[in-house]
Amino acid sequence: KEVNHPATPLTITRSLRGFDQTRGAFFIVITNHLPEEVDCWYMESVPWIIKPYLSSLKVENIRPLQETSGSSHTQSTSFNVLDIGRVVYHPPKTGDRTSPTLLEIPLTLPSRSVIQLSFEFEKMFLKYTEHPPDAQRGWDLPGGVLTPISTDPSVPSRLPRMYTPPLLADLATPDFSMPYNVILLSGSLLALLFGMTFNMLTRRFVLVPSS
Repeated sequence: KEVNHPATPLTITRSLRGFDQTRGAFFIVITNHLPEEVDCWYMESVPWIIKPYLSSLKVENIRPLQETSGSSHTQSTSFNVLDIGRVVYHPPKTGDRTSPTLLEIPLTLPSRSVIQLSFEFEKMFLKYTEHPPDAQRGWDLPGGVLTPISTDPSVPSRLPRMYTPPLLADLATPDFSMPYNVILLSGSLLALLFGMTFNMLTRRFVLVPSS
């Protein structure tokens, strides 16, 4: 009997949705290639510049993987993937602009299935002194962590912990070249005014008799 297993039993991808500089959404796709259910925790630690909305957390789609023979493995879309009662959410304190937000989501991945999670967030408006030197580049968001766990606490999970690549968030950024334009314009006007005033005060007007 030939069994075709992929190189990685679990795969995960994460992307950003939204095109404006005020709101957005995380979109996570987790694929279970194993013929058995997998319990796991998905963790997000986002900087304070991102404010997640826990009320928008949802499982958008549950679909089965296509078998190599061409027939699809039936999977009920009513499978309880997300245990909302065990979700851990630690937002930063009010006024704290340094501590990150911690979000831990317990999941049960059905066998041979693809799970799509999403939750929305709000991008904070930064003071001009809080922007990094390369503000136009954006802000780095740390990668998410998928940790498979064993149903038996005394037996460690045989699946490795997985990390997603970091993402780049685009926040509202002021035009930092404007102060230099203002300095140049103000300096030019002051130089012109000072030159005219100095010329009027120091110049001697002499009457030249006509020949």
